[in-house]
Amino acid sequence: MADDQKNPDDEVLCHCSGTRRGQIRELFLGGRDMDGISRWTGALSGCGGCEWDIGVYLEELSEAQATEAAASASEATDVAASCGGSAQDDVASQ
Repeated sequence: MADDQKNPDDEVLCHCSGTRRGQIRELFLGGRDMDGISRWTGALSGCGGCEWDIGVYLEELSEAQATEAAASASEATDVAASCGGSAQDDVASQ
């Protein structure tokens, strides 16, 4: 299989523990921080060479989560506004 067809979740970010990108994402989404991920997987507890890569990846995940939350909040506001507008229109037409 060519490198561009590999699943990014399979990328090893910590070679000492064999921790992969997908494992880190799942643990992050499950509420674990860097310390929790280290304790769960053994990453960041060997040579320390993965600390930068894992830290940057966690920042990316955190930013993506914040962007998603903001989009969801905006969508909820839009839905609420449109529901409120149509309810007022219904009352005015009676």
